[in-house]
Amino acid sequence: MTSPSAHRIGPLGIVFLSAVLVQTGILVAFLVGALLLSGAQVTAEGNANWEQVVPFPVFPVPAWLLTALASVALLAGAVWALTSRPADASVLTGAIGPAVAGAFASGFFLFAFGEGGALATEYLLPLGISAAAVLVVFVGSVVQGARAGRAERMPQARS
Repeated sequence: MTSPSAHRIGPLGIVFLSAVLVQTGILVAFLVGALLLSGAQVTAEGNANWEQVVPFPVFPVPAWLLTALASVALLAGAVWALTSRPADASVLTGAIGPAVAGAFASGFFLFAFGEGGALATEYLLPLGISAAAVLVVFVGSVVQGARAGRAERMPQARS
């Protein structure tokens, strides 16, 4: 049985999740804003489905902002994964989904802000950094999960 403190996320996990959830929140705010204010036009090449209150884009999402958030997530995620313990495997695994959602935000804007069939290539950098953040947390969860499995299979020392 694990102690109650074994599944705590810790400060690095909080920083990591905060960064990826802010990325995801930006995407959700953009999509909701587009739905409500720009006639559901979510790409530069798309058309409004009804009268626009605000023209596309509802608000610009600068690539530097997503790059900064992705960089914070990558740094925090790498240190978190490297300093984690086997008991942290489930928490690291739980962070993979939000990390993927954060990476999806950069991928979405890569396509949404492109014009004339061209991609908005300034979003490639935050997408790459976000993908690396997903990878480090995934690897950390696999490594710590394997260590936890080995520790459970080892015979207990008798006192």
